Amino acid sequence: MCRIVMNNTRFQVGDTFYVAVFVENNTSRELNVQQFFALDVYGQYFFDPSWQETIDFRRMTIAPGYFGSTEMFNFIWPTGAGSAENLHLYLVYLDETTQELVGNWDMRTFGYH
Repeated sequence: MCRIVMNNTRFQVGDTFYVAVFVENNTSRELNVQQFFALDVYGQYFFDPSWQETIDFRRMTIAPGYFGSTEMFNFIWPTGAGSAENLHLYLVYLDETTQELVGNWDMRTFGYH
């Protein structure tokens, strides 16, 4: 159902930081979902699209047979960002009515210095 794609898992100053979300609806019905995309920085969670710690999500309707991607991040890693290890990106789709998991969920770990 979904996956996170990154161009790397270790980043340095000047590297391109690229993250995309791929979603597929291989069912024969329309799916009304809530997409939770979160960044975990040492136990603090920041949710797309507001990137605040308050839980946030995107409502989506995914047509039967749909397969596509959305770019989430695409920037050059800045000078002075310091370093961090074991940061996580999470992607989850929940049924808008039942709040049950739709398909799989995905997680990617990355770091920078």
